[in-house]
Amino acid sequence: MTSKSPACPQCGKTDTVAKVNHIYLENLSAKPLTEDLLIPHVLRWPADKPSNSKKSYDEVTFLKQFNPPSGQTVVIRQVNPDLAVIFFSLLAIFLLYKIYISQRGAFFIALGFIALFYAAYFIGRKFIMKKFKQRQDADQAAKKQAEAAIGRWMKMYYCWDEGIVFLPGEKQAIPLDQIRAYLY
Repeated sequence: MTSKSPACPQCGKTDTVAKVNHIYLENLSAKPLTEDLLIPHVLRWPADKPSNSKKSYDEVTFLKQFNPPSGQTVVIRQVNPDLAVIFFSLLAIFLLYKIYISQRGAFFIALGFIALFYAAYFIGRKFIMKKFKQRQDADQAAKKQAEAAIGRWMKMYYCWDEGIVFLPGEKQAIPLDQIRAYLY
């Protein structure tokens, strides 16, 4: 709540305004929030709460709303289907060699299965590659959306008196609990 803080669009005050990312960073520390960022009477928390006590559930729930936006959790990195086929081809060569050496009668059966696999892959390759491209495009779009949301989050301010978040220069202000919808 420095003098550089913009005025709240509802109450017009600057002394009760703090950057959202500063509140989040302060929350990460093990220390209680500093007096210049946290105004206990606004949050209606007990004034006699010891300064070294752990954060209460209500305080933790409240402060989680200041967390930065995040994109979707990606469990695995997508691999181009052609690379998978190349890997399978190298493995198939090795397996065919071992089958040829030890079980010549099964060699042509194994060769037939591999030929069926390649035929099925090349027939369905157009569909497989289309699906792969759609997933890549969706991942890129989600990444760009998350980056834009983080950019907006970095510019946001919170007014402790009004309980709203806003972007400087914009008249629109929203309640803190709707910050996610506002960012995306």
